[in-house]
Amino acid sequence: MQGIRDAGDTARAACVSLRMNHRMDHRILALCLSFMLSACLGPVPASAPGSHVQAPAPEALTPEAATAEAPIFEAPIFEAPIFEALAFDALAFFEGHSEGVGTLDKMVGKTEQMRVSSEGTRLADGSLRLVQRVTQGARRERKRTWIIRETAPGRYAGTLTDAAGPVRGESDGNRLHLAYVMKGGFMVHQWLYLQPGGRVAQNRMRVSKLGMAVARLDETIRKQ
Repeated sequence: MQGIRDAGDTARAACVSLRMNHRMDHRILALCLSFMLSACLGPVPASAPGSHVQAPAPEALTPEAATAEAPIFEAPIFEAPIFEALAFDALAFFEGHSEGVGTLDKMVGKTEQMRVSSEGTRLADGSLRLVQRVTQGARRERKRTWIIRETAPGRYAGTLTDAAGPVRGESDGNRLHLAYVMKGGFMVHQWLYLQPGGRVAQNRMRVSKLGMAVARLDETIRKQ
């Protein structure tokens, strides 16, 4: 893991140097950013056979976390049907079991298949704890946990073990927008579109660094 951190630091320094000297080659920058993304999401350390690598437990969602400065929302860049009469209740949709299957496209590197198995449980304070087991390409399955609560009608705040700060969300009709910063400084925007019938959602995710897109995910989530 120290080697990955050192390599990531070296790539990050190279990117900053390129930017400051104003002689940036976008292909080189994209390669640096893709390497940093791989280091951030990179191979999970080996563990005992049959065991899962456990992510750190999420911090409790406090009023301070709910109101802390969060990423600025941006307009969706994906085309998807909008159904104003269909309300996307994020807590209701993710309560219980759901399965997601998608494709992660990196700007530099191979395309990887993603599978996400989710289990959502309502907590005593009304928030939702969502535990997900994620399989990315040939990598070992990993676990991540969300804690999300509704702060106002159609407004959400929470935490994610993959994130470096708070998660913010808002819904408009059948569209749910989530925004947060990943560890490593990668900005993530997710647009989820609830489909007629209320049991399927299309997830479009964009990951960027220094304003440049480095990965995109196209996923279909089905509530079981």
